[in-house]
Amino acid sequence: MITWQLQLALFSSALSAVSLLYLSFKLHDKNHPKTLSEIAITNRTSLWYFRIVLWVSGLLFAASIYTSLPRFEYSLFVFMAANFAIVGTMLLAVFPSREGWNLAIHNATAHVMAFGMAMLVLVFAVDGSGAYAYVEYAFVTLMLLCTFLAIRYRSYFIHFEILFVLIAHTAIVTALYFA
Repeated sequence: MITWQLQLALFSSALSAVSLLYLSFKLHDKNHPKTLSEIAITNRTSLWYFRIVLWVSGLLFAASIYTSLPRFEYSLFVFMAANFAIVGTMLLAVFPSREGWNLAIHNATAHVMAFGMAMLVLVFAVDGSGAYAYVEYAFVTLMLLCTFLAIRYRSYFIHFEILFVLIAHTAIVTALYFA
């Protein structure tokens, strides 16, 4: 069913996808591969662009997920996983990927965000039934595959990073549609 929460999640997904893809294509150097966060700190404008995209899309996803909680059987687990993903996203934008303690905090929040996204999709899969549940399990599997490939092929990390986020957003939109 198409609800305002679904429309908000679709808008947030489009905003995030287009913005992060733009940032990666504009500033990505094939000879010196970097993560999205490392690209974001190359100049002040791209850092603020990155921060605004993360904050706005994170808040829009928070509004769409938190107001949809009553529709999920395991709403407490959806809430907890969403908190990891959304708080991780917000903190990721606060702490840039710079050397020193900022880098350690940034990396930790990136892992918290990724863990939250994966757990959120897994909870959607467990909460669902029939073909919808299998689709969500496929999304989780693809996200794990992106994680392993990003670790294995570090020079292509940014591509797997963006794909991971896009799969997570697609899974959230799918869950909001079928919930």
